[in-house]
Amino acid sequence: MGNSKQWQDNSDGWVKAMHESSAKKSAKKQATHNAQLGICDHGDTEWCDVCAYDINGEQVAQPGIDY
Repeated sequence: MGNSKQWQDNSDGWVKAMHESSAKKSAKKQATHNAQLGICDHGDTEWCDVCAYDINGEQVAQPGIDY
């Protein structure tokens, strides 16, 4: 029975890791998609690579300084 319990624990750990990895990949893919569409997912007082430029393409926020 000990071997079966160890196998179950290993299997549960693997499944959990796969779900977490999938969720991270999905979130990263969504963030990339949003960036391509110019959609930001942060508060009004924050900056990101999408909103750091004005409508004329001029950079208005500097990485490392403003965000």
